[in-house]
Amino acid sequence: APPRTAASIAPLAFPTILPPYGIAVLILLLAAAPGWGHAAAIFAVFIGVLLVDLLAMTFSRQIVGAVGEASLRIVGTILGVLQLALAVQMVQAALVLLRVLPPFPATLPG
Repeated sequence: APPRTAASIAPLAFPTILPPYGIAVLILLLAAAPGWGHAAAIFAVFIGVLLVDLLAMTFSRQIVGAVGEASLRIVGTILGVLQLALAVQMVQAALVLLRVLPPFPATLPG
């Protein structure tokens, strides 16, 4: 019987590589770009990230062998915390733009 690769590729790879919220962020960034030059730069960064992702997946066994699984888990945890902080900052900025919250000072007094 032939291998069933379609079932393993479709539900796992697509949402991980290019999730719906990733597409939404790309659309928002492109919509907010002030001109074609900025939009091209945003799109170039997007393509660059996809290429780095492809390289990381292609050489994943070598990367895990060289760096170690524990190190990658630590980096993943740190990046998860940074992603959470960025999300909180984006929500705060949106609430300031909607005038639900007052603007926060850029630096703390003291």
